[in-house]
Amino acid sequence: MNYIDDLKKKNITFHIFKEADALSIIQEKYSYYKLLSYACLFEKYRTGERQGLFVNLDFSQLYYLAEIDTHLSGILMCMCLEIEERLKTKLIFDAESICDTNCLLSEYYDSDREYLESTYIPDNNDSIKCKKIFDIATQMTFNEFLDVAQFGTIERLIHYFYKKYAKFIYGSDFASFETRLSSVRRIRNIVAHNNSILNKLTIKTDYQDFKMLSFLGNRGIKNRTLQTNMSKFIISDLCGFLDMYFDLVNSEDLLKILDNFNSDYCENYKESFATNDLLKTSYNFIKSVLIIYFNKYKKNS
Repeated sequence: MNYIDDLKKKNITFHIFKEADALSIIQEKYSYYKLLSYACLFEKYRTGERQGLFVNLDFSQLYYLAEIDTHLSGILMCMCLEIEERLKTKLIFDAESICDTNCLLSEYYDSDREYLESTYIPDNNDSIKCKKIFDIATQMTFNEFLDVAQFGTIERLIHYFYKKYAKFIYGSDFASFETRLSSVRRIRNIVAHNNSILNKLTIKTDYQDFKMLSFLGNRGIKNRTLQTNMSKFIISDLCGFLDMYFDLVNSEDLLKILDNFNSDYCENYKESFATNDLLKTSYNFIKSVLIIYFNKYKKNS
């Protein structure tokens, strides 16, 4: 396949990078398909002879988005690991304070046997991990199980445990952080599999997180801005993810990490997206959300 010719047929230009340099990027750094996946964020001609072709889209814009996306994924992956560690720590502490964890594992296994046996099979997973999962009823400790279980399994165990014990521990029907677990799982799956984040900005959701909308609205974000941005599936998940992170982790290093990322990538490349309203509004919204959470963290620390 002649990648450069194919891009040119879509009216993608090469003003910043020479065609030979663009080909090297496709061959050595980002695949043609990954780069082209960001094209959905740009306008196409709707009528006339150029209908279906991109309007003023340059290869450099696709490359810069891949750069931003890759480094954003690295930051989110580190945040995911911190969240997971805190979740395990919280679950271990709460479980050991109220029940026999060996019995808990055995009961959970029996209640979710179909899922566990379909998920942890030797054909799809490490056979040692599978054997351990199947031995939970007799010889695994609670901590050993959490060490080998996938995040989705930990999420299911958390829901199982707090459905039984949240009322005794927190005086409610569930732990407050449970509502954010699905967002964390989805973000984790995206970055763990090296999938793109930004190209999902066009995917819509009808789900409305009223607690999040109220929290952000009470801190100055206008309702129209909230509705526009929270209707984007990935934005909604990122907000839930950030809520979980600041609730459980509150890392003081995050501000410096995000500042460096913002200056090195977002600010560095922003002129290339000056006319792209989708990217600009999404960026400004997430930046506002982060400021709100950092200010909240400072007041509570």
